[in-house]
Amino acid sequence: MYNESVKKAYIKYKINEVIINESLLSSSFEKTSLFEDILQKDLSEFTLQEIMNMYKTLNFDSLDVLIVFNSNMNLYTQYCLDRGLVSNNQNIYKEIDPSMLNSCLNQSMIARQIITRSELLLLFNKLFNARDIFIILAVFEFGKGKKNFEDIVNAYLSDIDRKTNTMKLHSGRIVHVSDKLIEIAEESSQAKEYCSLNGRSKGLIDDGTIIKRNINSKSSQEYALGRNVYQSLVRSFDVLGIGQYMTANKLIISGQIQMIKDESNKLNITPKDYLYTHKKEIENQYGTNIVVHNFLLKYGDYF
Repeated sequence: MYNESVKKAYIKYKINEVIINESLLSSSFEKTSLFEDILQKDLSEFTLQEIMNMYKTLNFDSLDVLIVFNSNMNLYTQYCLDRGLVSNNQNIYKEIDPSMLNSCLNQSMIARQIITRSELLLLFNKLFNARDIFIILAVFEFGKGKKNFEDIVNAYLSDIDRKTNTMKLHSGRIVHVSDKLIEIAEESSQAKEYCSLNGRSKGLIDDGTIIKRNINSKSSQEYALGRNVYQSLVRSFDVLGIGQYMTANKLIISGQIQMIKDESNKLNITPKDYLYTHKKEIENQYGTNIVVHNFLLKYGDYF
């Protein structure tokens, strides 16, 4: 860690001031240390060009993550500035806005993370179990809940209204679901066995849920069940050949983009107009908050 004594003093200061993730802050400084070694100066004294080059080289693929990273650099630089440790007496990080940060992202990686419904459906022929398909399609269509994939773990066939193509989730939201998701949900709820990647079949516990637990599951606690869903997603992404860059949160973004395109087309308005006028519907469908300006900045090219 470059200029280690100052950074350790800052971390100690932040711990005493507010609740922080010490390891995250230390990890951030480890990432910047290579650039500090090359330039032979503390990150608090980087020029704008040096900061932008560093961000591009660090290969971020999430604007939200980079915004937080830049905020941490801003706070650290302000700490140094207040103590007379910055020779040019400036905090450049404070002047960097989201559009500038967006230009530093790995756009090719982001493009790989955006998948359409039709592309997703074509990939499903590589999966053996309706349960795994349901988990992926559910995340794509309505998200995963606030914690532990609660809206998927606690999904029951009786929650689905086939007449209106809606589903009442554990979190209380009522969301729209596709005919395909209903079809897969029915298939998953009727399954008696789960076929693993090695070809072996495992019995399933019929607890009424759409994604039944394996008969040898050691816990029915929601955290453990949520962890099982997460692990299923990771395995499935690997089987589908997208494991290197796809996550549940990235899949949710793809679903939101698909919804915006589909619904704006139905209303004969632009995706941008739909995002501004139907923001609440998108937030309800996925259980997430959307900052329209930032969403357009990040994903406007994919509508």
